[in-house]
Order: sequence, then structure tokens, then C-alpha cells
Amino acid sequence: YYKKKKMLDKVKFHLTSPLPRAFSIENVSEKVQKKFDKMGVEVHTFFNTEEIYPEEKYVESMEGDELKYDMLVMVPPHTTPKFVRDSGLANDEGWIPVDRETLKHEVHEDVYAVGDCTNLPVSKAGAAAHHQALALAKNLANLTQGKEPKKKYDGHVQCFLMTSLKSSIFLDFSYAHPPRSLFLLSFPFY
Repeated sequence: YYKKKKMLDKVKFHLTSPLPRAFSIENVSEKVQKKFDKMGVEVHTFFNTEEIYPEEKYVESMEGDELKYDMLVMVPPHTTPKFVRDSGLANDEGWIPVDRETLKHEVHEDVYAVGDCTNLPVSKAGAAAHHQALALAKNLANLTQGKEPKKKYDGHVQCFLMTSLKSSIFLDFSYAHPPRSLFLLSFPFY
């Protein structure tokens, strides 16, 4: 928007990250950081937002750092809904503990879970839930027919990391195969 309006020299973009890098996956973060450097985006690592002061227009981190803003766009930390935490199915951290391959609850019999409420060490994203659901559906079908469940969720995740309005990086990985090669895809939107 600002580029189109020829106003890039009047704005400064900042990204805060609670991690020591711009993106959660280390080798992807290197590519993201290069893109941010090229775009002039300043990355503030180890920035865990503690408080937002809308009247004074600044954000304060748990570490005591302050970042002023004119316009603030923030994504809150991901957590499970209260009803999940209160259900008796969640662990002390609030996640539903499941076996990473079978998706079966670690404590309760006949309870399975997929998606962003689980403790799985993968993205809390729709694509991850999709692949989890495919594995679980096959196993539930086998169980209802008296057969042993054989399909295992392999940690498969796919996602697009938008790098501009016209391009993105495609990520495809699993437990055994972390993202190694990244594909920059361009889209002819306009």
C-alpha cells in the first residue's frame, strides 16, 4: 500500500518476535530475515509483549523494552479456549496431550484430538490439522470395523509464508523432513 502510494520513505515497519529470530523455523528464518532486510523491516527479537499503552502509543515487552507506534497490528499468543482447559482433557499448559503419531489422548481411552488445541510439536495451522484429520479418519474407520489402526500422522505440515502481495515461500515438512529447500512462488495478482 505504502509503496503504491509512494510513501515508503515516510513509514518504518517493525516486527516483534519472542524468539531469537524472525521466524520459528531456523533455516526459514534466514530467508525471511534477508527479505525483511531488503524491505527495511526492523526485527526486534526476544520481544515478549507485556503491555500495550494505546494512549501513549507504545508497547512494552516483558524484558522492559519499549516500542513506539503510530499503527499497531499484533497477533495475540496462541492458546486453547477456556472450555478445553477446563474440560479435564488438557495438561497443565492447557494443551490436549496426544501421541504424536496416533493422535490418541495420552490419558483418556477413546479420546483423540487434532488441530491447534493439541500439544503436537507442529504448527497450529489448518494444514497441519488437515493432515492429522486424514490420518485419524483412516484409523477411526479401521477401529469401527474391528481392525487395528495403522495410519500414523508423520508431522506433515504445509504452509505459505507471504513475502509480498505477489509472492510467498512454500513450506512442506514433517517430523522426519524439516524444511530444507524453499520455493519462492510468484502470483500474477495484478
